[in-house]
Amino acid sequence: MAQESVEEMREWMRNYINHTCVYRARNKSEWIPGKIKDTQYIWQFYLRRALANDQFCKYVGITFWEMCGADFKKRQFQIAGLEWASTPLLCAIGTQAKKFGIHCNTLSIRANRKSYGFKNRFEGIIDYNLPVLVIDDLCNSKNTLIRARQYCLDEGLDIYDYGFAIINKDLDGSHVDHDKYIGEDFKFKTIFNLQDLDMRWEEYFPLHGENQLVPFVPERALSPAKTV
Repeated sequence: MAQESVEEMREWMRNYINHTCVYRARNKSEWIPGKIKDTQYIWQFYLRRALANDQFCKYVGITFWEMCGADFKKRQFQIAGLEWASTPLLCAIGTQAKKFGIHCNTLSIRANRKSYGFKNRFEGIIDYNLPVLVIDDLCNSKNTLIRARQYCLDEGLDIYDYGFAIINKDLDGSHVDHDKYIGEDFKFKTIFNLQDLDMRWEEYFPLHGENQLVPFVPERALSPAKTV
């Protein structure tokens, strides 16, 4: 079977995210509660659905090394991310590294130190001689990446030249190559930005129509009254 091109993999991932991992409210009655009190969202990413899909993980791992493999061979790094979303992403990147002749150390960072034993922050074996490339599913979304970066610095680890995320959730176009929580001096490589996707219902529906719609199904325990 012929190997898909990077462009084909990227398009497959884009379609998977677009159809499966974005909740879009069709009208005001379907708005969902926001993180901040008394706010509501008209769309929201559920990208961990993608990170539970084996094909998506394979493609994202290959795409990472297509984007970052040459840099690794010039200056090696290890990768680390804060749980939860980064955990399957770490596995995806690590399992595809061999195809590029690369062995890459990976570290999962605990949101809270273990409360017993060594009370460790990191899961995995730290290589103190290598800088860390921090990763996450989204950048410009919340403070996950800056926390991951700071925990690495607290451990005495150097940080690599840039970070990586699947999607840059830059809402206004002012953070196209960096995470606003970290600052402009620390760049990020991403596969997608918001312009690659149809975030609003009125953008999505005219392009796809009823025949191509994939129902966004929440957990059965969540009634419509609890989700909107």
